[in-house]
Amino acid sequence: MVVIAAVSGVIFARADIAGGGLVPALAYAGAGLLVAMVMGLWITRIIEQSRRRADLIAELGATRDELAAVSREAGALAERARVARDIHDTLAQGFTSVLLQLEAAETELAGNPDATRRHLGAARRTSRASLAEARSLIGALTPPDLRAASLPEALGRLALRTGQEIGVDIALDVTGSPRAVPANHEVVLFRAAQEALANVGKHAAAQTVQIGLSYADESVRLRVRDDGAGFDPAATNGFGLTGMRSRVAEVGGTMAVDSTPGHGATLRIELPGSCP
Repeated sequence: MVVIAAVSGVIFARADIAGGGLVPALAYAGAGLLVAMVMGLWITRIIEQSRRRADLIAELGATRDELAAVSREAGALAERARVARDIHDTLAQGFTSVLLQLEAAETELAGNPDATRRHLGAARRTSRASLAEARSLIGALTPPDLRAASLPEALGRLALRTGQEIGVDIALDVTGSPRAVPANHEVVLFRAAQEALANVGKHAAAQTVQIGLSYADESVRLRVRDDGAGFDPAATNGFGLTGMRSRVAEVGGTMAVDSTPGHGATLRIELPGSCP
């Protein structure tokens, strides 16, 4: 503005006012002032935009740091939840089974040595399996039953071992053509069957249990059905079922529990089962 005013003064000083040079001088001066105002407003706006952009960048940087902190905390919480589920699904169940076997052995100790030896043998086998599971958890490995076997084979071993431990007839039925599915999906299905059978042993007082594993074109389905005491799913919110639902949801599957008191229970899980 000062420069334009100075230039305008020079124009007026040299203008031939008497000879009609005033109008052009005024026009030049007005045009200069207009340009100066426009340029001033434009520069002021650019400066303001730059300041706002700098503030926004600083704010985004702070938000990014906050999100990183939240992400780290969420990751830590998710990892703790995963470890808690794994401990519940393996070690806690193993300890419970060992305790039940030892209590049964104590009951039979005086009058039935053969039964006592059977219970102690079952407790020994469960202790060894739990030790293997603990090593797997430490190394974040696949469950021991799945390391060198297919999912149907692992479920068959689980059914045989659990049936012997709790004294229940457990049958496995596999339909469809067994195929390779993502390893984490197999782990979810195996852990779900493990949890369901553990619940049968602790709560159901069942006589028979049926495990169904079905391979469809785009999914794998697991069904565990018992003829035991049953329960009200709406009134049951134990860590086992909650952890199972979380596992299933994490791999994009669905889970349903059908049961009524006195009429057994059925667990159904369906997971995406495309080949990896």
